[in-house]
Amino acid sequence: MEQHEIITNRDLALQALKQSNVTFKKVDGAPLDMSTVELDIDRPLDEILWPVVTKFPHIEWLIHGKMQRENQFRVSSLQAFIGGTSVGSISTTYTSGKGYCFYVRSYAIDQERDRGNGMRTSKHDVVISAVKKKFAAKPVSAVIEEARGKIKITLNSACYYAGNKYKEACDQLSSTFIGQIHESADVYEYAATVVGAEEVNRVVAKKLKMSKLEDLRSALSDDEKNVAIIVLDRGGYIVSSEKNVAKYTDETLPLEVRRNLGLLKLIEKDESIMPDVGVRLNESVFLVLLERA
Repeated sequence: MEQHEIITNRDLALQALKQSNVTFKKVDGAPLDMSTVELDIDRPLDEILWPVVTKFPHIEWLIHGKMQRENQFRVSSLQAFIGGTSVGSISTTYTSGKGYCFYVRSYAIDQERDRGNGMRTSKHDVVISAVKKKFAAKPVSAVIEEARGKIKITLNSACYYAGNKYKEACDQLSSTFIGQIHESADVYEYAATVVGAEEVNRVVAKKLKMSKLEDLRSALSDDEKNVAIIVLDRGGYIVSSEKNVAKYTDETLPLEVRRNLGLLKLIEKDESIMPDVGVRLNESVFLVLLERA
């Protein structure tokens, strides 16, 4: 690497943060008025900012950091995007005996490593080379597989929690009929006269929720004929159902997923589950029950 590309001038690093392909984000996601903020930078990021921001203008750099004082923003990492898709990141880490170095991550870098994730280096040219050769979007198959794994974890946790709540409710009732409530109106009426309709309905509701969650988990784990994994991607949708993967726009998105996806988008809390609708893992990943005529 040519010497003039290794920038150690802190003022020049600050100039890099003013380029058109750079935006800022606080840890809490709140907007930041940069006109009133003093910038600080974790070392050795100040040595690499100018080269990566100016050498790769096609990359949108999102600057992460936090407020140190009322008007000082400390830059702690750079996240790279191409066409709205994250392709990699650069931050700093401390290695015992070697001091601070760069920590570079991307899908390609992680796939090449036998152990651990990311690449640690103190060499500027290695960082530049990694950005040039290794910063690329994940394959669609990897995106879907990652989404599937995270949704399974969320559903497993929800099923476990719902099962425990149902068991606790049953344990509070001294009865032999609770498991038969759905099968017989007479059993339900008898239970209601013994312990009260409100208490029986509470247990029935917990049992029904547990059953629906288990059905949702089974649909994801089996042939996936009744569900679709949907990942929002650059203004469109990657949809995986019945082991088939396709990309859609708002106009071409299949009707069988539109309504339930719309309902899940309205939820503000991530890792939320509507047993009759699907799962919202986050603002861009969903599991949707299909609506078929």
